[in-house]
Amino acid sequence: MRRKKPKEGTKARQIWEQRKKNRETLKTWRKNALERAGHRCEYCGYEGKGLNVHHIIGKRCKELRYNDNNSIVFCPNCHKFLIGLAAHENPLRLIIWLTDERPVSYEYLREWTENFLLLWAVSNEARKSGMRVKKSFNVNKEIFVPEFQDSTGDG
Repeated sequence: MRRKKPKEGTKARQIWEQRKKNRETLKTWRKNALERAGHRCEYCGYEGKGLNVHHIIGKRCKELRYNDNNSIVFCPNCHKFLIGLAAHENPLRLIIWLTDERPVSYEYLREWTENFLLLWAVSNEARKSGMRVKKSFNVNKEIFVPEFQDSTGDG
């Protein structure tokens, strides 16, 4: 049985709307990945039902969750079940494959990760010195902008 929409103007409705938007965005992300791959496994070339679209950098990373550079299409074998070679079993194989087959995506994700780690290190040092740090990430401009405040909050 399908749930009813929560009442307009409630927190539950806001959450419901956001989840609906996320589902639609995920469908578009998946469709784009399948079209880019020609509806084939990008490892072995399998064509057929059951293709999986995999996040290269985990979907917990909200900034890259629906980024087209962060997707790869696998058949079920290459995704999870190919012992020693599956993406979940051997992420190093995935990195090597990306550098050879999709260098633009590899470079984008490498730079993004380096920037993230740099921001994390700078933010960590600022916290140690007593500053409050507000992290923000602008997905469209692809830059990290750390904002620092002294411990009094005056800027």
